Amino acid sequence: RVAASRAPARGAMSVIKDEEAAKFWSTVPLEGGKIDAESFGALLNAFCDDAGHSTSPLATAVGKYVIGEESPVDASKFNAFLVRFGPLKVCMSKGAGCLEPSGRPHAWWFGSVERKAFSAALKAAGAAGAFLVRCSSHEDKLVLSYNGSDKVKNNLVDNVGERGWCINISKKPYFFASIADLVASQRAAGRLTRACTS
Repeated sequence: RVAASRAPARGAMSVIKDEEAAKFWSTVPLEGGKIDAESFGALLNAFCDDAGHSTSPLATAVGKYVIGEESPVDASKFNAFLVRFGPLKVCMSKGAGCLEPSGRPHAWWFGSVERKAFSAALKAAGAAGAFLVRCSSHEDKLVLSYNGSDKVKNNLVDNVGERGWCINISKKPYFFASIADLVASQRAAGRLTRACTS
């Protein structure tokens, strides 16, 4: 798609590339180019509901822990969320896959984390099968990182839009509707044992 135009007064740090999302962003009440993450999650969920897209009862938590990562949301964070969890019509339900039913992040969800921090968490966990899920440096992917029998393993998890997520294991693709489903499957297969904690 062609990048949607933005008004300079919006203070956006990046262009929202999805046309429908750009229209939504233009209606968001910003203060200094940002909005509280929980409020943003609620607004985005209401917009998705009005548009007939998937929604989440955990909207404010998706805003807080997945989109904003406990800080205010700006255009750059919203765009990164759309690329990683989109398209817009499924982003709220896909983002909710990183959360427990209570709205707290799963212990294994690390989001955008520095290499030093996730490496330390895996090292502290020690045992083979200890794992976490984090954002990749590839903007449209997540990473399942876990302790193998002899080294840390990192499997890229591709955002495949409305199909959900895809991970390649032994060169064979496996598709999952949510990140939580992917984790449950890998636990059942014995690759993962316990979640690391941050």
